[in-house]
Amino acid sequence: MATNTKAILKAQILDDLARSDLTTQVDTAIDWALNYYADDRFWFNEVVNASTTLSSSLAMISFSVLPYRFQKIDRLRLELNSIYYDLYHRDYDWIMARQDMRVVAQPMEYCVYADKVQFDVLADQNYTLNIDGLVSLANAASNTYTAQDASEWFNTASELIRSAVKRNLYSQVLKDPDMASVCVQSEQDAYSFLKGITNRKKTTGYIRANQF
Repeated sequence: MATNTKAILKAQILDDLARSDLTTQVDTAIDWALNYYADDRFWFNEVVNASTTLSSSLAMISFSVLPYRFQKIDRLRLELNSIYYDLYHRDYDWIMARQDMRVVAQPMEYCVYADKVQFDVLADQNYTLNIDGLVSLANAASNTYTAQDASEWFNTASELIRSAVKRNLYSQVLKDPDMASVCVQSEQDAYSFLKGITNRKKTTGYIRANQF
């Protein structure tokens, strides 16, 4: 099966519109659509056991250095002597009060704040962390997609993104509400199709987040 990229999807949309003068607007609309659906869960944008290191003497990790750009952390575990310990998710005030005490120890709690994972204490050694959650499929550091990006958004979910982009363009740029309505229906159909697959995989026990 051929692999689609962001550039290929852009060309398809320009062909759908029969316009060659909207390249900038299509780029903007693709980025908007990717952000619009970034927090929606499908079977292809969840990961399990994404591994990273919390270095000694640190009480935070920037999202930009994680192996994925996490939209939501579902579970965070610390590995010590081949044993996994679940860290407790707390709110910002709780963790900041713990950090004010400047304790050096094994982390037990965390929160997400200021684009970082914040821990309750300064790590007393290097720790391996394993993260499960919902991820962006963009570049982890920049959270952007290049023209040659071939993520699932441009393949498995290409019809969803394609319809969302055209809906945006017909509504905001081309000012054609009738065509925008047509695209809304196509977008809803594509969304329902992907959600249906996701739900079937979950209920039948066949869904598996990618393991790395």
